[in-house]
Amino acid sequence: MDKHMLVSYCGLYCDLCGARNDTPERARALIATLKQAELDKYGPGTPDFDAFWRFLNGLADVPEDKCCRTGQCGAPNCAIRACARSRGIEVCALCADYPCAKIQTFAQSEPLLLHDGERIRKVGLDQWTGEQIARRQAGFDYGRVRCLPCIIPTE
Repeated sequence: MDKHMLVSYCGLYCDLCGARNDTPERARALIATLKQAELDKYGPGTPDFDAFWRFLNGLADVPEDKCCRTGQCGAPNCAIRACARSRGIEVCALCADYPCAKIQTFAQSEPLLLHDGERIRKVGLDQWTGEQIARRQAGFDYGRVRCLPCIIPTE
């Protein structure tokens, strides 16, 4: 996989996302708990049981290529992704118009976004990507600093 594949257009690093880390870990723990209680054996008569297990297993099993760039993660109607693609920009921080109104809006729920964008501009995408790998190894996850509700620009 290209080392920049996990850098989203807006400038988040996909491997630091709760959808790739915290949520799957919690889903796997819930699966283990439910199986220990043998609910996987006794629940099939319950309405929506199969759909629940498919959903739970989907949360627990994160494909390696689940990220913004492949379209397997993030809001399907994200205006930031659409804008970056239309401009041929690898990451918004490298755009002449950075930080635009779309990024400013999204930054309201992602407090590190603007800081990380400035860091990309200062040290370059290669070094910044290495720094994000180190963040992940240290146990960092955006879910621990995100401000809810998440505000994703769609226009």
